[in-house]
Amino acid sequence: VPSVDSLVQSAMQASPAVGRGLAEVAARRAEVGVERASQLPEVYVRAEHSRGAVGAGQSQIFLGVGSNFGAGLSDRATLSAAEQRLQAQQAEVETRRREVTEQVRAEHLLALSGARRIAVLADSANYAATVVQALQRLFLAGTANG
Repeated sequence: VPSVDSLVQSAMQASPAVGRGLAEVAARRAEVGVERASQLPEVYVRAEHSRGAVGAGQSQIFLGVGSNFGAGLSDRATLSAAEQRLQAQQAEVETRRREVTEQVRAEHLLALSGARRIAVLADSANYAATVVQALQRLFLAGTANG
């Protein structure tokens, strides 16, 4: 009989609700990353080399920093909203995991209880068969003597 923990682990892996929730958490994390990246400055490097007709070459390297901070507070609000959606989705996944765990534990207890009942019923049936045999012997002994 597998342990309840291994059954819970198998159920988590097989649960479409948990899998879908984890995929949505990954999407929300990516969304937060995009929002955070939009608030960071952009760094770039550009290199140029040109040759003149005389053969003298000229090389230039440019290093630049740019930013597109946009509306400021609006960007912060967008990031905050994305982080809240991530937290809500993580809470939803945790709820789904608890539901799966509770369901598996309940089903496991029912299965154990059923197995115990079957064993008790089998013992009762054996006892009843023994009683019937004893009564038959008594009946046969009584009819032979009487």
